[in-house]
Amino acid sequence: FVSQKKFSKAIKTLSKGDIKKDKHSKVLYFMEMGRLYYGKGDYSYAADWFNKAKKLIDDYYTKSIGQKVASKAMNENLENYYGEVFEVSILHYYLAKSYYNIYLTGKISEVKLTTVKGKTTKKRVIKILGKNKSKQYLYSARAEILAWDSFYKDVQRSGNKTIFKSDLLVKLFGATLHEAIGSRSDLNTALQLYQDAKKVLYTVSNIL
Repeated sequence: FVSQKKFSKAIKTLSKGDIKKDKHSKVLYFMEMGRLYYGKGDYSYAADWFNKAKKLIDDYYTKSIGQKVASKAMNENLENYYGEVFEVSILHYYLAKSYYNIYLTGKISEVKLTTVKGKTTKKRVIKILGKNKSKQYLYSARAEILAWDSFYKDVQRSGNKTIFKSDLLVKLFGATLHEAIGSRSDLNTALQLYQDAKKVLYTVSNIL
């Protein structure tokens, strides 16, 4: 369904699948729902799903660290909950992209309750945002990029074995967002990120 861009059918299929019932797969389920709504173009609802995944990752990470301090050993069951580096990374990416697309389109979807003959139904409706409200989502996208960059720095400082050196996409997308905001400090930051991205191409990626 995804390859055919039939996202509504894909969402319906996923919501009826076994993964929804698996308590060990909540993060994956939330992320997949977010990706499907993102593909459908409902960026605000996609962001809601990605934020659910992010909160769950943060909760499980905090629990696992607390347990590690108490027992001197990481609990494997908890460790599986909060994902691998690439999973957390792509979560930051899609959440930032969702916010950025809300800014670009200037609209969100929200739940509207309708009651007919005593029966209440929910329906998502489109809400057009004002210029200032749209700009807030651009700032949210920038904040998510900064969180993404901080996450990678934490990975580097953690001492865990990883092939990660630097992420080109963080720098290029981050530069795009800072450039879109357009303040003097943001433009300077954008310029520095573009320069850093160029260094990544020549030093890390070995592009000649």
